[in-house]
Amino acid sequence: IEHYAIIDLPESLELARKHLSALGLHHIRYFTPDEIKLEPSDLLISYQGFTESSAPLQKRYIRKLFASAARGYLLCHFFPKHFNLRSMQKKELLQSIQTRQKEVMIHPEEQSGIGEKNYVLTWGQ
Repeated sequence: IEHYAIIDLPESLELARKHLSALGLHHIRYFTPDEIKLEPSDLLISYQGFTESSAPLQKRYIRKLFASAARGYLLCHFFPKHFNLRSMQKKELLQSIQTRQKEVMIHPEEQSGIGEKNYVLTWGQ
């Protein structure tokens, strides 16, 4: 593996950088949402964070990250509207990803216990 990339808010990135450096992991690149670039990746993973983001940010991620990821695994968590945040809903999200990736699959997510509206989206098996 050449490197890992972590994309998150600045505060979360600092925490990740501190802990991963303490573990001796130095082949990691850190990006804020504003710094992401279109570059190929082998695997894109999101554990709920993507689906808890605003629709404009989700669209930017899809355009800049999903299109160039050979494989993807997204644990999708849809929550009631709060904090005046509007995320893409399941149908809109699926259609947006399918414009960038082929063979997007939906799998029910039963393990987390967070709620029955959760599911996993994958591509590039």
